[in-house]
Amino acid sequence: MSSKPFPPPNGMAAFWRSSPGSPDNHRSTAELPSKCDILIIGAGFSGASLVTHMLSQYESKDKLIVVEARQLCSGATGRNRGHIKPGVHNLCSNMAAKHGIDAGEEISEFELANFEAVKSYILDDNVDCDLMITQAVDVQISEAHNALLKGGYDKLVNAGVDAAKKAFYVDAKYAETVSGFKGAKGAFKYTTGHLWPYKLVHHMFAKALKHQNLNLQTNTSVTSIPASPDTDGSWSVTTSRGVVKARKVIVATNAYTAALLPEYHEKIIPYRAICSRIVAPNPRFWQTLMSFDLVLQTLTILSPTGRQHHCWGRQIGLF
Repeated sequence: MSSKPFPPPNGMAAFWRSSPGSPDNHRSTAELPSKCDILIIGAGFSGASLVTHMLSQYESKDKLIVVEARQLCSGATGRNRGHIKPGVHNLCSNMAAKHGIDAGEEISEFELANFEAVKSYILDDNVDCDLMITQAVDVQISEAHNALLKGGYDKLVNAGVDAAKKAFYVDAKYAETVSGFKGAKGAFKYTTGHLWPYKLVHHMFAKALKHQNLNLQTNTSVTSIPASPDTDGSWSVTTSRGVVKARKVIVATNAYTAALLPEYHEKIIPYRAICSRIVAPNPRFWQTLMSFDLVLQTLTILSPTGRQHHCWGRQIGLF
């Protein structure tokens, strides 16, 4: 990949953006303001979360500008059927093995808290984003992988990590029955959820745009951030529509971060996954099935109607 991974101007169309919301090409003002207190680059889930918290948690007179290279939520956030899957046994056990139990516990507690926070926000705000709370089944299909995950899980549970106890381990005797996956050597089952991220982000921005201190500018790409601030302490950020001077700059660009902050070139490494919508006839699948092995990770989500399956997959190495 290029050392300057900017968003392509005309990205591939995605099913989850097939019915654009009204803020899709929103510009709060015809001209890009020349200065602000806080500039947020990126209008995906991270950008939406930032403006939601910044405008609701405290009274502030700060002027905020959010710039998005393409349409609102047109990047990775808007191109998938969002799974809210707290890593209560796998990721945290890997971190615990590398950095100690405390690090594993911190990650698992954070992921669980994030799951609850997203769910609470959607329910409290009555967000129409197809939220579904269900059960995930993580399946191990090799003895070695099963032993690795079970060993890490046991260490967390024995250390009293509460978040890890949210997952229930199913041994080989019942793994096939519980998961519906032939040849399963073991499985973990726990509460998870899924939603329509594009709808959630559009709701968050539609609400935030009622605040007079927020200015959203779509179709405005940032091309460079200086290595150091100006003499007055502000940052002169260059965009496709001019320069914006900001007291603070927040980069929420996910895979495209290295284009603006080259020091992250080997720290944030984007990769391509596949997420597809498949309309299938009966009989129905289980609502959610997650399968793991050492090479392939897949997720299948069943829509509330029972006929649309949203599938996501990637090649990975678990170490």
